[in-house]
Amino acid sequence: MCNYFMSWGVSSWYGLFMLRRIFAIGGGGFDSESAHGDGLDRFMLDWIGVEKPKVCLIPTASGDSLFRIARFQKSCELLGITGNTLELYRLEVEDIEAYLDEHDLIFVSGGNTRNMLVLWREWGVDTAIRHLYDRGKPLAGVSAGANCWFRTYSTDSNPGGLSNLEGLGWVDEYCCPHYDEEPERKPHVAGSLAFGVMDRALCIDGGVGVVIENEAPVGFAPVGEGKAYWVSESGTEILPKFSR
Repeated sequence: MCNYFMSWGVSSWYGLFMLRRIFAIGGGGFDSESAHGDGLDRFMLDWIGVEKPKVCLIPTASGDSLFRIARFQKSCELLGITGNTLELYRLEVEDIEAYLDEHDLIFVSGGNTRNMLVLWREWGVDTAIRHLYDRGKPLAGVSAGANCWFRTYSTDSNPGGLSNLEGLGWVDEYCCPHYDEEPERKPHVAGSLAFGVMDRALCIDGGVGVVIENEAPVGFAPVGEGKAYWVSESGTEILPKFSR
C-alpha cells in the first residue's frame, strides 16, 4: 500500500486537495472585440481573487495573431494588470511550465481548436498546463479556449462547416460555444444528439462563461442576457447563475 501511494506524482497529490477551476466562455474575453468582453474580464479578475494579477494569453488557436495579442495587451492596460503571452509560433521560452507558473491566470484564445491541440501536444503545453491545473492554477478561455478542456466539442476547425472533435477530455462532457451567436450551432447540437454523439451538451451563449470546479460545471456568469444550458433530446435546462 505504501509503495502504491509513493508512486503517485506530486501533481496527483495536489489534485486531491486543490480546487481545480476552469472558466469556459462562449464568446468574449480579454482578446475579444465584443461589447461584453470587459465585463467578462472583470469577472475573471474577481474570480481568481488576486490583486493586480499577471495573466498569460496562449494565442495558439489564432496562429499567434498579432492583432489578437494587441487587443489582449490593450485590455490588460485598461484593467491595470500585467499581460504576457506564450507564443508557440515565436517561442522564446525554454521551460514552458515554469513560465506559465509565473502567472495567476492562464487565458486561451479562440481560433482553430484542432490546430491548437496538435501544437500543444507537440510542445508539451497540454502536460504543462495539466500539472499547473492540478496544483490549483485557474484556467480560462473563449471558443477554442473553452472547447479544448472537454471530451468532445462543436467546432468549425475543419473545412465544410461544423463538426465534432475530441478535446483533452479533462471535463467529461460535450461543449458548444457561441450557442446564440452563430445560427448553425443549435441545429448542429440537435443533430449530434439525434445521432447519439453525446447524451447532453453544455451550450454557452456569447457573453457568458461557465465556472467549472473539479471538472463539474457549477454555474454561469453572464454579461447581458445570455445563459448557459444543458441541452438533451428530452429538453433544455438552464444552468444556475454562479455564486461564491
